[in-house]
Amino acid sequence: LTAAPSPRLVAAMRKGQLDAALLALPSATFELAVQPLARQPMMLALPAGHRLAKKRKLSLSDIAAERIYWFERARQPAFFDHCQQVFRRHGFAPTFLREAVDHHVLLADVAAGKGMALLADSFRALRLAGVIYRPLLEDEELAAGIGLAWHEEHGHAALPLLRRLAQEHLAK
Repeated sequence: LTAAPSPRLVAAMRKGQLDAALLALPSATFELAVQPLARQPMMLALPAGHRLAKKRKLSLSDIAAERIYWFERARQPAFFDHCQQVFRRHGFAPTFLREAVDHHVLLADVAAGKGMALLADSFRALRLAGVIYRPLLEDEELAAGIGLAWHEEHGHAALPLLRRLAQEHLAK
């Protein structure tokens, strides 16, 4: 089992070091087969005491003047570029802060009022006093996909079972 950013997982599969991987989508997958499984809408993590915390749903225009933690392009280039296109369409150009790799550190910074973070909806499971989550009006435009990728020609014998289990347990 290997945990890594999607570009590294794709590179490892192309070199024959991995048989399959769960990737964030969109990703540059080249000749790999990909089975889309789910989409995770983007949401906002913000300090519980922030003036916008009272709103049930926020838009990118609501947070345009805020400091926003965001990931570096190298971690997920295709998804980063997709989000940049959405940001441009909405005229969203806030001050971006480099997102900490460890999400507990990131949420501690949010709780401390250093900025807000755009995150996939699954991060709601991470609870920290002083941090609340709010959905975005543009959540589906910014949704991150999850997909299972594999090399069609080098299929491992367990691949059909893996595909079935991924579909049953991860697909939405």
